[in-house]
Amino acid sequence: MHRGHAMVVGVGGSGKQSLTRLAAFAAGCTMFEITLSRGYGEAAFKEDMKKMYNQLGVANKPTVFLFTAAQVAEEGFLEMINNILMIGMIPALFSEDEKDQIVGQVRSAAVQAGYQVTKESVWQYFVNMCTDNLHVVLAMSPAGDILRTRCRNFPGLVNNTCIDWYFPWPEQALIAVANVFLAENPKIPEPYRKVIVAHVVYVHETVGDYTIDYLLKLRRRNYVTPKHYLDYIQTYLKLLDEMNHFIVAQMVEPCGLMNLMDSSIKLNLLREFSPAGLGLSSYTTYKLCGFSQYNHCIYHRERHGSPDINRGP
Repeated sequence: MHRGHAMVVGVGGSGKQSLTRLAAFAAGCTMFEITLSRGYGEAAFKEDMKKMYNQLGVANKPTVFLFTAAQVAEEGFLEMINNILMIGMIPALFSEDEKDQIVGQVRSAAVQAGYQVTKESVWQYFVNMCTDNLHVVLAMSPAGDILRTRCRNFPGLVNNTCIDWYFPWPEQALIAVANVFLAENPKIPEPYRKVIVAHVVYVHETVGDYTIDYLLKLRRRNYVTPKHYLDYIQTYLKLLDEMNHFIVAQMVEPCGLMNLMDSSIKLNLLREFSPAGLGLSSYTTYKLCGFSQYNHCIYHRERHGSPDINRGP
């Protein structure tokens, strides 16, 4: 949408930011977000806005500015965003020196676009370019009265955005997502895959039903989101891997014990059949000497044609 802005409303974990990034990628836009840090205030926010406007007007990059409810460190942030939505620019954001620098950077592009070479005309070209390339997406949560109050204090949040509500996934979507992770998993026997998918969907929907009882009994809200559903599936897959490794280890361990027992039996037999009065080491030496004499006889037979050593004298 040309010069379009949006406000996506849903509880945390509904996929607001993920879908915004996907939509920005599909539209060929660059993502821009602020990064909160200790001491981040209006001055730091204005510096970030200057970077964004240079990206919009000087670099001429279509940009999606994603701003979430968690990033509202000060209410002044929303006042500046309200100005962006209503008039396209934050008043008094750039100093005169900064304006002169920007005008010098975009003058040639402004002249090519049919604007006059005056400072006011070139600056208006810069503002128009920023307005054309900017799409603001506000990711807000409906929990509590905060959103209602902010919309009342800053009417641009409602009047100049398209509001998109994020509702719980329908059963068909839950089944489709579960099939992606579970339906072709080789670690799950094929006869049980459909049953497991149905069970996962049933558990998620049942938890959602219990949140209603939780609200009625304790007057407290609990939200079940798609992120919880995905985490549930990932936890099941993790436990499945752990149990497979455990079963394999249990199968390998008896084989190792059997090998040890077999070696112990052979060692006892060796001791049992050794000549009386000879220790194990003496018996080993005795056998080695006999083996050496046997090899010596074979050597003489091959060299001198002596008779077979096994026939005796």
